Amino acid sequence: MLSVRGFKDQLKKGIPTEVRGDAWESILGNEVRISDKLYDALLERVRLCEENLESEVQFKKNIKVIENDLHRTYSDLGLFRYGEKLYQPLKNVLAAYSVFRIDLGYV
Repeated sequence: MLSVRGFKDQLKKGIPTEVRGDAWESILGNEVRISDKLYDALLERVRLCEENLESEVQFKKNIKVIENDLHRTYSDLGLFRYGEKLYQPLKNVLAAYSVFRIDLGYV
């Protein structure tokens, strides 16, 4: 078993991709109970909104802010800039949440 210090040292190295989802769920929890099936359905809703962008006014506003924020997120590292490895996965999560919580959108 890792000590707290050992755990922190491992976190600094990054959470391996293959266990990242489980690790974050363990750390943060999943109070809204978003399953893989629900997440896939939300991504499908995002895809439909993107196809009908002109009629999806609120989604269009949300996605514009999301895209702007991605470039500012840890900007010194550049991890979430367009074309980088983590850009699309984070955009997917934020867009999915914006259609999941229509009352909040992307805040």
